[in-house]
Amino acid sequence: MMNNEELILQRLDHLEATLAPMSDTFKCVMELKDDMTPLLNRGFKLLIEELQDVEMAFQLEDLFRLVKQGLRSIRNFSWSLAACRTCHPLKHEVLWSELSFEV
Repeated sequence: MMNNEELILQRLDHLEATLAPMSDTFKCVMELKDDMTPLLNRGFKLLIEELQDVEMAFQLEDLFRLVKQGLRSIRNFSWSLAACRTCHPLKHEVLWSELSFEV
């Protein structure tokens, strides 16, 4: 029969074994964060510099209006894509028949 100390040590060993993979994953994530932070900072600085050129012409309301119109038009976009898929083979048949008459 195990005494309390042995039981506690066994549970601690089990916890350590369970946490070891999580600790390794956390270390990898932190290394990735450390590697990505300077790149993302530089990217944001470049983005801000580029957006300064269009600052006067760009309004956030225009972007929202564009997004709303796009969302309202999803059904039309889907219908147009389906129509294009239908017309695509027809276009090849028409072109092929025109080419066969020229030969």
